[in-house]
Amino acid sequence: MMLGRWLHEQRWIVLILALNLWSSNAWSQAPAAMQITGVVHGGLAGAPKALECFVLEDIDDLSEFGLGTANNGSGSAGVEWTFPPMAVQAGEFLYVSKESEIFASFFGFEADFIDDGLACNFNGDDAIELFQNDWAIDAFGDPNQDGSGFDWEYTLGWAWRSCESMPSAVFNGADWTVSMGAIGASETNAAAMIPFPAGEFANPCIELLPGCTESHADNYNPLANEEDGSCSYVQFFSAAGCTYDQAINFDAQALFDDGTCEWSSTNPCPADLNDNGLVDVSDVLLMLTAFGQSCPEEDAVFLTGTGQFVFDGYAPFADTPINLHYHVPAGLTSDAPVVMVFHGNNRNASEYRDHWISIADAMGLLIVAPEFTSSGFPGSEEYMQGGVFNADGVERPVTQWTFALVEPMLATFQDSTGNADPKMDLWGHSAGGQFVHRFMLFHGSELVDRAVAANSGWYTVPDLPIAYPYGLLDAPVNGRTLDEALPSQLIISLGTADTNPIGPIHNPDVDLQGFNRFDRGQYFWELSQNTAESQALELNWNLMEVQGVGHDASGMANAIAVWLFP
Repeated sequence: MMLGRWLHEQRWIVLILALNLWSSNAWSQAPAAMQITGVVHGGLAGAPKALECFVLEDIDDLSEFGLGTANNGSGSAGVEWTFPPMAVQAGEFLYVSKESEIFASFFGFEADFIDDGLACNFNGDDAIELFQNDWAIDAFGDPNQDGSGFDWEYTLGWAWRSCESMPSAVFNGADWTVSMGAIGASETNAAAMIPFPAGEFANPCIELLPGCTESHADNYNPLANEEDGSCSYVQFFSAAGCTYDQAINFDAQALFDDGTCEWSSTNPCPADLNDNGLVDVSDVLLMLTAFGQSCPEEDAVFLTGTGQFVFDGYAPFADTPINLHYHVPAGLTSDAPVVMVFHGNNRNASEYRDHWISIADAMGLLIVAPEFTSSGFPGSEEYMQGGVFNADGVERPVTQWTFALVEPMLATFQDSTGNADPKMDLWGHSAGGQFVHRFMLFHGSELVDRAVAANSGWYTVPDLPIAYPYGLLDAPVNGRTLDEALPSQLIISLGTADTNPIGPIHNPDVDLQGFNRFDRGQYFWELSQNTAESQALELNWNLMEVQGVGHDASGMANAIAVWLFP
């Protein structure tokens, strides 16, 4: 009896020790630094199949995390795909997709990681798990249940996590919004019956107020924090008038100056007390508020606004309106330099224009930023890669490339402003940098003086053995040749702190260029030099490193402006 009792007690001791060990390991994973925030199941040849994850805390080694799919309620499959080793910061979104092309075309931006279906092999009734060091830390759906017919089924639709809900290995349907069939066979997220709210998860919750967030629109709502596409510019010019408070027809309600100011004397700038054509130091004691401003000419225009461009002859997107966001400083002369600014992957052209406003005012530049919407120019192929190939992979005529819109957009803009500068400069950042460097490589223009590609996510390198779009093998043949492209003035502008691997696309082909934007730019520059040297070609491309600046459009714009317009 004593021996039996002793053995019974030993079994309990072993069980308690085992439970303590399990508890210790389980708690070592908490709190989780990442969670699943979205699952997308599209109907375009089984794609997009993608996951959105949100980083809750800084992660030094992302390879500790992995994903797996529990198919048909068969139970957890464990880790089927592991994130690459890299550091990520709190607040970042990570997108993992089965493939790259349909994802980019559908969402208008590129996935961060491609797993080739290792984890993104789910149907709309399968559960997905997120692991850290092989421990499940978060789940959507029940791994032990086939979701068909249950309220978490997301076939041809999506699931989205409610704000402030925390990661849990035990699925709680109350934490999720599920919209089965919301995507169907839609070719783009914007065209879906209910678009997936990509990048909108917030922790803590942010109350969204839809409205027009463009400050120069007729119906601008300063309280709105979610752009709803309602901005109108019909009455834009009615907001213009004389904004100089010492003019006899000063309009206190005018938002922009339209050059109609009338003066009581022959001096068109009353603040210029010494009549030297400039409000300068000699006037500062009397006119502190006007110090440093150039005096306007009688026909000066001071406008920051948006117009539209439609090129009827552009076959792939005939009659597709392109918003031209512009800034014309006061007193601008007809031969003032023009800078055409190309936005990033968020298609936020008005913000990119705004980065240049203070620069334009100080240096006398005319700024125009065309907006290539994801609906009009979907995916990387139609915007960043210039629309050179159609959906079937057939090269379009050069006149039908997206690149071909640059010259007519400039002509339209110059006609509307009276500008006659025979040349223009191009500046593109991030996705816009991709557009610019490929424009100069494959298309070019006699109207372009200098072109700047800043912080591009990845490049088409001038190397024949590398397949297009990463190199020149099977690249478009009807545009420029290398001996025409390399002598042009192209500046590769790189922020030395743009080293975060999150953001640019990752796949085996593009990762040969490096794992972040700075390294990829260095790779492109070095390979371009080697190509020019090996083929005895003239190379007028240059490299500009901006010390201490990361993926910051404003910082890169200020740095290049000092170089281009000293």
